[in-house]
Amino acid sequence: MSPLLNNAAQSLRIGVEDYESTDPGRTLSSVRNITAGILLLFKEKLRELSPSQSDEVLLKQKINPKIKKGELIFLGSGRKTVDVQEVRERFESLGIQVDWKRVNDIVTLRNNIEHYYTEEPTTRLRELIADTFLLVRDFTTVHLNVAPVELLGEKTWKVLLETGEVYAKELEDCRAERERIQWPLEILSRVAEHVRCMECDSELMKPIDTTPRDSHSIPFRCAHCGKSYLFEELAESAVEECLGAEAHISIKDGGESPYEECPDCGRETYILSDGLCVACGYTLEFAECPVCGESLSIHEQEFGGLCSYHHYVAERERDR
Repeated sequence: MSPLLNNAAQSLRIGVEDYESTDPGRTLSSVRNITAGILLLFKEKLRELSPSQSDEVLLKQKINPKIKKGELIFLGSGRKTVDVQEVRERFESLGIQVDWKRVNDIVTLRNNIEHYYTEEPTTRLRELIADTFLLVRDFTTVHLNVAPVELLGEKTWKVLLETGEVYAKELEDCRAERERIQWPLEILSRVAEHVRCMECDSELMKPIDTTPRDSHSIPFRCAHCGKSYLFEELAESAVEECLGAEAHISIKDGGESPYEECPDCGRETYILSDGLCVACGYTLEFAECPVCGESLSIHEQEFGGLCSYHHYVAERERDR
């Protein structure tokens, strides 16, 4: 076992020990150690793929071209190794498949802990850690061709195996139950994929009844803490999780958010493209201006069916 891979295994073993503790401080330590272990696994793959006598070129941030015996070669330079983004770029160039969503979640959490602080509850931290257990298993088996039990030892691997399997199975069951719901619109199904418990922030949300009369009254129970909520209560955070990134990009580029505050229930759950509030079912009362035929926006509903311009004209005439 290479020193780099050995360091990765040690970090992961310590991280799993921290994970098993009930001390919240040890949970933070687990995030740090497991994140370090994962990144070391990635770097070990780059080290393995580096040509011999290249000074581990794929692992180094600085790469120097050289002419040796009339042939162009590339050599690694210095002791500084690639960061997370550079690892991703090199993996993508080399065709190495990794679940970057899981990686980014745990790295972002680690960075928040290291450089600022995190407001994530301990339950959410443990959930993210459990997610990475599956990542560790897949990467060591597929890309490093190392059996996880050999790398981590039987005790540590048992924790990963049990936690990963139990969590994955529970999540699979929750998703299967959610798929049974006959949503009247595709947007409702999309948003429902992102519901989380309001108490513990777990994604293990299972519908209690998949055939209610109104979609917004579908009851959900958290498989982690047992708390129950109606879909309308979970919708606001689910919309933000589902469409928040799209909203940020759109607004940054001078456009508008794909969702707005519903004038009926006051939640940020009115989806502009569908003309529907996914929390309470509100739809526009007035569709178009009877004077000019222009479609009316959500902000023009207060004008009694007129567009903003003709409402202004009507107000001006009335004040004469």
